[in-house]
Amino acid sequence: MQKKGWITLIGFLMFMLGFLSIVLSIVGVQFQFMMWMDTWGRGWGFLARLILMMAGILTVISDRIRDTEG
Repeated sequence: MQKKGWITLIGFLMFMLGFLSIVLSIVGVQFQFMMWMDTWGRGWGFLARLILMMAGILTVISDRIRDTEG
Protein backbone atom coordinates (compact mmCIF):
# COMPACT_ATOMS: atom_id res chain seq x y z
CA MET A 1 0.00 0.00 0.00
CA GLN A 2 2.82 2.41 0.78
CA LYS A 3 4.50 1.81 -2.58
CA LYS A 4 1.39 2.90 -4.46
CA GLY A 5 1.30 6.19 -2.60
CA TRP A 6 4.91 6.89 -3.51
CA ILE A 7 4.35 6.12 -7.17
CA THR A 8 1.38 8.50 -7.26
CA LEU A 9 3.44 11.18 -5.54
CA ILE A 10 6.28 10.78 -8.04
CA GLY A 11 3.83 11.02 -10.95
CA PHE A 12 2.23 14.13 -9.49
CA LEU A 13 5.64 15.74 -8.95
CA MET A 14 6.65 14.96 -12.53
CA PHE A 15 3.47 16.61 -13.80
CA MET A 16 3.87 19.68 -11.59
CA LEU A 17 7.54 20.07 -12.47
CA GLY A 18 6.76 20.00 -16.19
CA PHE A 19 3.80 22.34 -15.79
CA LEU A 20 5.67 24.86 -13.66
CA SER A 21 8.63 24.71 -16.03
CA ILE A 22 6.39 25.59 -18.98
CA VAL A 23 4.66 28.40 -17.09
CA LEU A 24 7.96 29.85 -15.90
CA SER A 25 9.48 29.67 -19.38
CA ILE A 26 6.58 31.78 -20.67
CA VAL A 27 7.49 34.42 -18.10
CA GLY A 28 11.19 34.14 -18.99
CA VAL A 29 12.45 32.27 -15.93
CA GLN A 30 13.80 28.71 -15.87
CA PHE A 31 14.61 26.10 -13.30
CA GLN A 32 18.39 25.88 -13.19
CA PHE A 33 18.48 22.08 -13.20
CA MET A 34 16.17 21.86 -16.24
CA MET A 35 18.09 24.23 -18.51
CA TRP A 36 19.74 21.29 -20.28
CA MET A 37 16.44 20.60 -22.03
CA ASP A 38 16.88 23.76 -24.09
CA THR A 39 20.31 22.85 -25.47
CA TRP A 40 18.73 21.59 -28.72
CA GLY A 41 16.39 24.56 -29.01
CA ARG A 42 13.35 25.98 -27.30
CA GLY A 43 10.93 23.82 -29.30
CA TRP A 44 12.62 20.59 -28.27
CA GLY A 45 12.79 21.82 -24.68
CA PHE A 46 9.06 22.54 -24.75
CA LEU A 47 8.40 19.07 -26.15
CA ALA A 48 10.55 17.48 -23.42
CA ARG A 49 8.55 19.35 -20.78
CA LEU A 50 5.28 18.18 -22.33
CA ILE A 51 6.57 14.62 -22.33
CA LEU A 52 7.48 15.01 -18.64
CA MET A 53 3.93 16.17 -17.92
CA MET A 54 2.35 13.32 -19.88
CA ALA A 55 4.61 10.76 -18.19
CA GLY A 56 3.50 12.09 -14.82
CA ILE A 57 -0.17 11.86 -15.76
CA LEU A 58 0.27 8.33 -17.11
CA THR A 59 2.13 7.29 -13.96
CA VAL A 60 -0.68 8.49 -11.71
CA ILE A 61 -3.39 6.96 -13.90
CA SER A 62 -1.66 3.60 -14.18
CA ASP A 63 -1.06 3.50 -10.43
CA ARG A 64 -4.71 4.28 -9.74
CA ILE A 65 -5.85 1.60 -12.20
CA ARG A 66 -3.65 -0.98 -10.49
CA ASP A 67 -5.03 0.20 -7.14
CA THR A 68 -8.63 -0.51 -8.18
CA GLU A 69 -7.79 -3.90 -9.74
CA GLY A 70 -6.38 -5.42 -6.65
